[in-house]
Amino acid sequence: MDDNEYIRQLERAAALPDWIARKKAYLRINLRRLDTMVQERAAVVLASKTNVANTSLDGLRAAAEKLAEDAAEYEAAKSRRDSTARSIHILDSEDEQRYREQNKDIDGTCQWNYSASGCGKPTVEGTRWCADHIDKWTMLRHSTGDND
Repeated sequence: MDDNEYIRQLERAAALPDWIARKKAYLRINLRRLDTMVQERAAVVLASKTNVANTSLDGLRAAAEKLAEDAAEYEAAKSRRDSTARSIHILDSEDEQRYREQNKDIDGTCQWNYSASGCGKPTVEGTRWCADHIDKWTMLRHSTGDND
């Protein structure tokens, strides 16, 4: 998926009317992009490995260092992809009602925490969050970490 298609998909996801549906869509879009990145990084590692095998002794150190760097980038992309896949699994297997209950509106003002004081903007979609903060949550809690 090229960058323009990725942006179009994110824009379509942003237009979804429900915050949980948006989160699922964002995760799935990012998982597809991360799958592609992992495949690309794996191809680069394979090319680096071949380069090490075909390099003279004089260039072996540089080729081996490049292989190590490429392998580290592959592992990082794979880790991000695996984490996103786990998040999707958690969100799909958990009860959406639990998320709705944990994030329901308390007093009509955003509960996003800025240095021990809430954001205070009006909440949206029946949640405790304003339009600026509604999509900043993780699978288990809002990403501020302070808002249990």
